[in-house]
Amino acid sequence: PLVSAGALPALLRATRGGSKRAALLSSHAVARLLISTNPALVADATLLDCAGPLVRLIQHDYALQQFEGLLALTNLASAGYEYKCHVADVDKGAAFSALEELQWGRHPKVARAATECLANLIPAPKVIAELKKIPARLRAWLELALPPTPTEGDEGREYDPAAASAAAGGLAMAAGEEGVT
Repeated sequence: PLVSAGALPALLRATRGGSKRAALLSSHAVARLLISTNPALVADATLLDCAGPLVRLIQHDYALQQFEGLLALTNLASAGYEYKCHVADVDKGAAFSALEELQWGRHPKVARAATECLANLIPAPKVIAELKKIPARLRAWLELALPPTPTEGDEGREYDPAAASAAAGGLAMAAGEEGVT
């Protein structure tokens, strides 16, 4: 009901004007709405306008906002190729850096959500270009996709099957791209 009543355009206006706190809270409200909204029910222009505030939201150091922003970005990216490319290009590619930082962060659920979001963005040329730049990124994704061996002990992060599945899916999609090794 809120989305059909025009809440997203109103919140997007609030992300651009006023105080930093108002912009942050409005961005968080956009995220909360987009988590559970079918992107097909939102006007294309409005949906595209949501990407910037969501990317800026995940750059704040508050795990709940990061997590919900990531879920919303993943949902937005699920709307199609155009949306994946748009999210990847937000703020001159700042989305990839922010997502990658969160993927290896200290909060397991945020890290999983970032991995899932990045995996959804892999068809975007900007994301493929970033993966090609540093081959070690793909090796790290492979390590994330594999369960720890018994000899590895308790070092590093705890194994997360959902994050592993997202990493494996991302690797499978990236493997089909020319120049990805």
